[in-house]
Formats: sequence, structure tokens, C-alpha cells
Amino acid sequence: MESPFSVPDGHRAHHVTDTDQSGHIVIVSTLLMSWMVLCFFIRIYIRSDINGPFGLDDLVAGIGSMLGIVHVGVLLKAVSQGVGKAKEHLRPTDINTAEQTLYISDILFILAYSCAKAAVGLLLYRLGRDTLYKRGCAAIALFIGLWGMAATFAMSMKCDISNPWILSDKCHHIELRWQIITAFDVLSELMMFGMLVYLIWGLQMVMSRKFVIAGAFACRLPVVGFSIFRLTTINGVVDLRDPTISMVSYVIWTEILLHYSIMAATIPCLKPFFIAFNTGWGQGSHKRTSRYPSYNSGSSSKTDPNFPNEFGKIIGTSQADFRNDASGTRTLSHTRNRGEAPSIESHESQQMIIRETRGWTVEHESFEMSNYENMHLA
Repeated sequence: MESPFSVPDGHRAHHVTDTDQSGHIVIVSTLLMSWMVLCFFIRIYIRSDINGPFGLDDLVAGIGSMLGIVHVGVLLKAVSQGVGKAKEHLRPTDINTAEQTLYISDILFILAYSCAKAAVGLLLYRLGRDTLYKRGCAAIALFIGLWGMAATFAMSMKCDISNPWILSDKCHHIELRWQIITAFDVLSELMMFGMLVYLIWGLQMVMSRKFVIAGAFACRLPVVGFSIFRLTTINGVVDLRDPTISMVSYVIWTEILLHYSIMAATIPCLKPFFIAFNTGWGQGSHKRTSRYPSYNSGSSSKTDPNFPNEFGKIIGTSQADFRNDASGTRTLSHTRNRGEAPSIESHESQQMIIRETRGWTVEHESFEMSNYENMHLA
């Protein structure tokens, strides 16, 4: 008699059927993890070779990435133990072991996800100079840290304390706990985006560049949708009839939420990386001139003369994007021959140079020598 775990000819190890959907979990988790790792390596390259130095936000993002990798490893272990398969293919001991491993995976998810959120808050803190703004970012980062600890504690004690990983009738209010956790999760994301809007609203910067920066950070907003979609799949976790297969959608949305959140923490830093691939082919030569009126801001973060340099250094914004208060006008001229690619070093150095033009007025008087001699003789 053929074993229920035998693989049909012509199929891989993970053959997806109505009673075995573990292949979906393996594909989604490993694919997204590989993208996440690649994105973090790009972040390391950017900070080390293009626009460093490393900051606390990079460290926290690295910790989140490491926890995400460990999370996937534990999840794959849970899949091998039975997660994603119908209970008709599993022994009771297999179900208990799979639930225990999945319990560890959920804890790692919360920790890694909290690090990804905190990395964005710390990046926003790093960008500003205004005291009120920095206090707001610090408060958000602290809020995320407390949220992460509370969520970890709430989900660690979700069932019988002696065996908290076992999903049974003793598990009370699991859906309510995740609803509260998700509500504060969404709130923190909106607060971070609000702080970004506050930061760039009064910057002496071209309006189009403001939208570009806002768009880079707005790439985190899909996290809100993913978190809500994940919440709608919680029912599969508390389905005691066949929990190992009914939780497949929940596990998949968890992977999407986690890895996209970690990748979105790096997206605002990617501009210098893409500039390095700009060959200039097909662009010919061009000259651009722009003029901006004088603009003053009462915020110290916007008026600090060093702020444009440091802001642009962190997220790759050109010094030319900031308006010049001294003269009220700025002329930008750039010429590039066809096929000429700018070097990274020269391009970055030119971005950080503030050019100053000074003018002098020379006054002189002249008179005839004959008049001078007459005055002397007199």
C-alpha cells in the first residue's frame, strides 16, 4: 500500500493537494526571505561605500533581519513536522510538536517585526534636527518597543501556561488579543508617516522632491493593509477541527507582513544605490535652470546650514534640491555628453558642495592733471 507521504512521480517534495498545502508556505517564506536578505545587503553596501556612516537604525534593521531568518528556519521546521498538512496525515504527537515549533516562530515574528518598525522610527529620528521633532520620533520608537514587548508577552501566554503552544479550549480571546495588537500596529505606522510629513513640510526643498521622499517612506503604508488582511485569517489558528491546515493563510500573510516590513525599512535609503547604475546612455547633453524664491522657516532643523548636507547624505538627496536662502535664487547647470557615466565619488561630492558667488563694486575718481598743477601754483 502506498504511503500517504509518498511523492508521485514527476513532482517535487512539496506536492500541493487539498490535504497538503505546506508547499505554499515553503515557497512564500523562502522567496520573501531571500529578497529581504538581498535588500539588507544592499543597505550594508550603501552605508559602507556610498553614504555612511552606519547608525542605530541600521543596527536595529540588521537585528530584525537576523531574527527574520531564524523565524523562517523555525517555520520550515514546523512545516516538516506537519504545519500545512491535514490532521489525517499526522499523528497526535506530530500535531503537538508542530504547534510547539509554530509557537516559537510566532514569537520570533513579533520580535523581528518590532525591529523593522523601530528601524524606521530611528531613521526618522536621524534625519531631523528640530528638538520637538526628535522628541516625537524618540517617543514613537519607545512606543514601538513597548508595543513589541506587550505583544510578545500577550502571545506567549495565550493558552495554558504549562503548555502555551497547545491550541485548545483553554485558549481565550486569541482573536481579541491580535485585534488589539494590530490596532496599535496600524497606529504606530500612521504616526511615523505623520512625523515624516512634519519633517518635510517646512523644508527648503523643491516640492517635487518632497513628494519623492514622502513616496519612499509611503512604501511602508502597504504594511497597514497586510496587517489587516492577516487579522482576517486569525480564525484559522483557533479552528480546532483541523488547525494545522486551516492556519496556512495565516502563516502566509504573516510571512508577507514580516519580510515586506523589513524590506520597506531600507527603501528610503536606496536612491544612492540606483544612482550607481546610471550610465547616462541615450540622455545626450542637457542643461537645466531653475529659480526659487527666498524661504525662511522658524524650525531649527530647517535653518541649520549643515542640515541639508546631513539629510541628503542619509537618504541620498542632492544639495541642489534645497532652496538657497542667501540670494533667493539658484541656477543649476549640468552638462553630460552622450554615453558618459558619472562616477559615484564625483557625483556624491558634487551633491554636497554649496557654491557661493560674491560680487565686488569698484569706485574710482579721475581729474585732469592740468587742474592739479593750477591748484598747486596758486
